[in-house]
Amino acid sequence: MNKKTYCIFLSAAILLAACDLPLKQLDDAPEDDTTVVEDTSLFEPQDNGSYAFETNDTKYTSENGYTIWAVTQQISSADSFSDFTTSLVKSHGNTGYGFGVIFNGNTDSSGNTSMICVLIRTTGDYAIGKVENGLYDDIQYWESNSYIKTGLGVENTIKITKDTESDEYAVTFNGNSDSTVTFLD
Repeated sequence: MNKKTYCIFLSAAILLAACDLPLKQLDDAPEDDTTVVEDTSLFEPQDNGSYAFETNDTKYTSENGYTIWAVTQQISSADSFSDFTTSLVKSHGNTGYGFGVIFNGNTDSSGNTSMICVLIRTTGDYAIGKVENGLYDDIQYWESNSYIKTGLGVENTIKITKDTESDEYAVTFNGNSDSTVTFLD
């Protein structure tokens, strides 16, 4: 490369570096002037029996991620708990934000509400918590579990059972008994 070409190349690089070039927007990041879009299909089952929810509305976000839930089966109290298994898939979004299931939703005669949450992240972590009157309290803070499948678009199953004698819950990930975590409400 001759001296003249080198000087032109260096000058162009300096000029381009000084320009305020627009940043590429991420596909799932809302622009500041966009209209908020919310698909409430979460509250209605899809043809395949699944539930879905998408939004770019920041009112659902906090420093801990999104907080959104739906009740798909109403039960009257924790006494009527039935074992269940569910499949979860996070197709896109922040991999650090948890998603999962809530159960044992209850409202007492004073109007106080409570529920238990089992959450997973696409990074292979899980957390268990209890919500009472809108305040979340950890039963088990985020912990890694090698049986939780990682990545977006990957299906994980969560099985939740309860021992009626001890009132102890067991959470099993992807059908592997070695992954089972137990806790008391």
